Amino acid sequence: MRHCDKEVKVTHHGKEHTTDKRDKHGDRHCSAKGKHRSKYIATLFVDPDDYQELLVDNGNGIAHGIPPVPMIKSSLSKVSSEAASKKPQFPSPIKMYALSSERPKNKPSKEHENFREIETITPLSKKFHLDVDERFGVLGEGDLASDFFETLSKSVTENINLMMGTSNSTDSPSGGGESEISQLCNNGMTVVSWKHSRIPILARALGCGKGEGCPKRYKGHDFDT
Repeated sequence: MRHCDKEVKVTHHGKEHTTDKRDKHGDRHCSAKGKHRSKYIATLFVDPDDYQELLVDNGNGIAHGIPPVPMIKSSLSKVSSEAASKKPQFPSPIKMYALSSERPKNKPSKEHENFREIETITPLSKKFHLDVDERFGVLGEGDLASDFFETLSKSVTENINLMMGTSNSTDSPSGGGESEISQLCNNGMTVVSWKHSRIPILARALGCGKGEGCPKRYKGHDFDT
């Protein structure tokens, strides 16, 4: 997902204009609207048990290996369309990444920190008591992807070893095996909060290009894709 809203209106010499939300040190933060959006994002994720109940209530099932996304009534007080009157529900994440706040510049005097990507998922991390991995910065999309796939590989290996151990203790290894294997992919939600202009680069590093439905360009005003 992209970072939160950043623009605030200020008046300078009698004229109103928009600028980034900054503190007295020049560091960037979410605007009031952005903080509200961050809190709303946290409501889109629920505990695994609640997620499973929603699947049953909505009659959802896995299609083409893609986990279903149940919809519930939105908590927003004002909605502009029927589509906006509902919001998706995702299972709680097990891993969270956010772009590092460091923004190195050629001139030390222009260096600052940008906390927007971190602040965007802070309410979500607090909700599920998860740490946010902030090790990767701008131009670090490849390193993040490598870390993700390495972690995924270890998780898959551990689960397969566990399944094989369970299977070896029984006479019939076929009972429910396929279902258990599919759960390796369906139960692990990873959330990444990133700079919007570099999301297509990150998506490609993770194996998602235009052919897989990931946008080639992420527009600045787009907060929903």
